[in-house]
Amino acid sequence: MKEYFTLDESLAFLNKDIGKKERISVEDLFLFAARGKIQPCFYYAGDLLWREEREQYNYMKGYIEHNFTGYLSHRNLGEYLHNSYKDDLHLFFIKFAHIYEPVGATVIPDDKTTVVLYDDFLHDRSMNVKYNQLSEDAKKNEGNFWAFAFSEVGHACIHFDKVFFHKKELLKLKSMNTSEDNEVEILKKRISELESLLASALRKTNTIKNINTDELTPDQEIPNTRTRGTVLKIIAILADMADLPDEPYTAFNMMEAHADSKGLKIPSKTPVTDWLTKARDSN
Repeated sequence: MKEYFTLDESLAFLNKDIGKKERISVEDLFLFAARGKIQPCFYYAGDLLWREEREQYNYMKGYIEHNFTGYLSHRNLGEYLHNSYKDDLHLFFIKFAHIYEPVGATVIPDDKTTVVLYDDFLHDRSMNVKYNQLSEDAKKNEGNFWAFAFSEVGHACIHFDKVFFHKKELLKLKSMNTSEDNEVEILKKRISELESLLASALRKTNTIKNINTDELTPDQEIPNTRTRGTVLKIIAILADMADLPDEPYTAFNMMEAHADSKGLKIPSKTPVTDWLTKARDSN
């Protein structure tokens, strides 16, 4: 069974049976990864360096594993990918990583969380100079050389065609998106119910005759205290969902601008601000 998916395969998996407008792109995928919603990895075939922690009175020892094959990752790999994509690059640079899953056998201990992607660097004259500054005792020990290389080696270049997502990560993201879609539908239904309840309450209490209804106060509009309290709570909830400010006149200006943009009619400022003030103060 297939476990690791390339970028194209990941998109095909996530977008299967999804409407065109709802499909995610490579940039979306990298953004999810940068936000920690999904963890990418990359395939690597080459040498890896690792080292022991420094012990008192002893040099730190380093080690090399030749011809490692497997998948590596890094907690910030999603950010590396997203930043490279924004810069129109199809590659990224990385030095430190952790083993996501080896393909073959490895001698690197399980508790060594950090490895370094290694490429011979002593052709670089500056590296030779730094290495020659080590003490003679340090240079005699091969382990000290690999510890030196662990710190001094540069970043490796990895192309996007080596980037993969494990199937469990894709399933996690798909489940997350489904859950969010369900929450949106529930919220839409609740808004519709509240709007219907508000409209019904206003229709039932619109019994005052021969008064300019645009200028009615909340107490005049709905004389029944219990019904008025219900309407005020609904208005407060809708105002909060619309992220209206507490200051009623500022809120009215925002509502008026929205109504104008939609070609809707809005009552005059006084009754609207009265309702908003009452709703605010009742909660």
